[in-house]
Amino acid sequence: MIEIKPFQLKSGTYTVPGDKSLSHRALLLSALFSKTMHIKNLNPGEDVLTTLDCLKKLEISFEKRNNEVKIFGDLQKCKNIEERFDCRNSGTTLSLFLGLHHKKSYFIGDESLSSRSFKPQCEILESLGSQFEFVKEKYYLPFYMKSPKNLLFKASIPSCYNLKSDSAQVKSMLLVLKEVYGASFSIRYKIKTRDHTERFLNFLNTQDNNSLIFKIPGDFSSAAFLITACLLSHSSEIKIENVGLNPTRTLFLALIKEMGGDVRFIVEQEEPEPWGSIYVKASKLKGVHVNKDWIPRMIDEIPCLALLALVAEGETVVRGAERLRNKESDRIKAICENFKKCGVHIEEYQGGFRIKNFRKNTPPSQKQIRVKENTVLTGYEDHRIIMMLSLLGMLSQRSFFIDEGRFVKVSYPQYFEDILGYDYNH
Repeated sequence: MIEIKPFQLKSGTYTVPGDKSLSHRALLLSALFSKTMHIKNLNPGEDVLTTLDCLKKLEISFEKRNNEVKIFGDLQKCKNIEERFDCRNSGTTLSLFLGLHHKKSYFIGDESLSSRSFKPQCEILESLGSQFEFVKEKYYLPFYMKSPKNLLFKASIPSCYNLKSDSAQVKSMLLVLKEVYGASFSIRYKIKTRDHTERFLNFLNTQDNNSLIFKIPGDFSSAAFLITACLLSHSSEIKIENVGLNPTRTLFLALIKEMGGDVRFIVEQEEPEPWGSIYVKASKLKGVHVNKDWIPRMIDEIPCLALLALVAEGETVVRGAERLRNKESDRIKAICENFKKCGVHIEEYQGGFRIKNFRKNTPPSQKQIRVKENTVLTGYEDHRIIMMLSLLGMLSQRSFFIDEGRFVKVSYPQYFEDILGYDYNH
């Protein structure tokens, strides 16, 4: 249990941990090439440590010191695998490792991961000749997987694969599989999703040097909570340095501008991954109807949008975000149930929600959530939901509690220290 007291974000300069999505991909993709890759600013969270532990099962050699790791790649160790992989809470780890060649491997996860369906990944692999044995329920962990032989696989895959899923994890699984099998095919998709995998593979394939250095920029999804906190504040002004500005990740900034938020960014490096600085000032906001085609490129920032809707004038509507129900928690349910505990008028949809708020010129003193004494909000063991709930402290005149805080360590171990100014080590 963690107590959240009323607070305001301090003005100043901030940094965030290395990008979690890119950290996962850099680790596994480096293992597929006969190169030495020195990765700097690796995300320190528990999810990325899970990927490292799974690399140990492949007997991939690496040296880790603090947030740096040196990977000695060996493609042959990523084939004909017969191992037990504990993916814990990390869906990205599972998706990436499913792209390797398995003689027969067993995949498990924690309670949260085991409650999530991996139907898109399994159906694609089954169509290409992989075999699954589901221990409890079809498409859910735990399960066994057996990969097809090279020749069978190459005969079964089309020259162009039409990807129906809008998940970057599913796309990355296919790209890993392509490298492992030495296959030649293109991937066509309706909606562009984050392209860290493509960029990192291009970096590996275009470098003649067998010893490479790659610095991971700060995590944009973590920075989104700092951006949101600043916009919720009365008068804060912040700069976030060395943060990832990949255009497939930054649509949230465009949405903030549409809401009237004062936010801008400067790209300081373009390749292999864009990064730079983001500048934010406290702003008056207006509600927005989110285009459903935008959702895949800001899926992790929807909890932040829900917070901004609480202080925006007018109506905010999100639809087309059904995939949020299959994340670390059912995030749509988590947002709606917790907001209702705080007296927020929110309407829940299958693929989103609607929040209708204040009229023009409503004074800030009335833009408060109504928390009853000793209210306990539920984090659902989901790092993004816990981070979202903590920022409600900026809109409350009374302290409240979150049932569990430790899951922020999945992606942002220093979150409470950076945002609230004190550490939480439970």
